[in-house]
Amino acid sequence: MLEHTKHKTCVVIGASHAGVNFAFNLRREGWQGDILVFDSDPEMPYHRPPLSKTYITSEDDSIIDTLFPEQNYKTDAITLNLGKTILAINKHEKSSRC
Repeated sequence: MLEHTKHKTCVVIGASHAGVNFAFNLRREGWQGDILVFDSDPEMPYHRPPLSKTYITSEDDSIIDTLFPEQNYKTDAITLNLGKTILAINKHEKSSRC
């Protein structure tokens, strides 16, 4: 366990495959502090298919293939902040502006 992380917060900007997997792996590796994930997209983090003619012309856009079920974020204590764009970070005050 990473005991020294208990009172720290990790902020992940971007709920892409990389950002979300980083958050879950951080927890698996023993991070005990808060994990906050920010993304400008208001939807649950989802698989972002490569753009192709087939995808673009498809009429079935109702199915969103989420990366993980919402319950997984709760179980691993990963806080999603969706629909928020980070405009600035102040590392000295440990704050951000959305």
